Amino acid sequence: MGKGRILAELGDEAFRWVASLASKLGKPADELAERMGEKLINLEKEFPQAFSLYEPTAILESLEQANRAQADLAIIEPETFRKIAAQIDTADPAVAKQMQKTVDQYAAEIESGIPLNNPEDNIPFLEYDVPKENVAQFVGHDGRHRNRAMEKVGALQSLVKVTPYFRNQQVMSKTGKPSDVYTEVSPMQMEGEGGKKIGSSKDLFKFLSMFGALPFIPGGEDEQN
Repeated sequence: MGKGRILAELGDEAFRWVASLASKLGKPADELAERMGEKLINLEKEFPQAFSLYEPTAILESLEQANRAQADLAIIEPETFRKIAAQIDTADPAVAKQMQKTVDQYAAEIESGIPLNNPEDNIPFLEYDVPKENVAQFVGHDGRHRNRAMEKVGALQSLVKVTPYFRNQQVMSKTGKPSDVYTEVSPMQMEGEGGKKIGSSKDLFKFLSMFGALPFIPGGEDEQN
């Protein structure tokens, strides 16, 4: 891959975004673009809202991880995120009130064009274990309220980082086959709600890849990005 090719293939929005980030970090724009790879191009095509929704350094880090096949970036429906993540006991008035306050705040930020702010990683993530082949048992999350806020403002899509719990596990988009997806099992989960199959990865996630947004990468493809 020639130096600067990724930058040259970007549209105006992503090009300006990379240039601004490069100026902020004191790095060459073409170097940053190469670090993020093909998925930066596809992010602009499939979910350009990301450039205004999330902090630039969070996008940079997540795209670098995806480029190294340490995590997947995927487009999902906000409702799907909410179903996979640990459920909230909205029957408790105090819990429901606090949840709604947080959701309303995030929704206001989205509508105002203010990047969603989270001190850990403001791109929502879902973390999973692989107890057996072609099974994704989710075990952790961050971003449930942000996805509820996306639903509130009428968004049909959301961006999520999908990460294996163990580093030696292959990312879902590289397995060559769809995975059965099971709701989160964790101390945060309500009793009786964890470990339920809700569908297949090919229907629930559209992974960013060198070919665009795909359900999964067929076996045998040599996809380096």
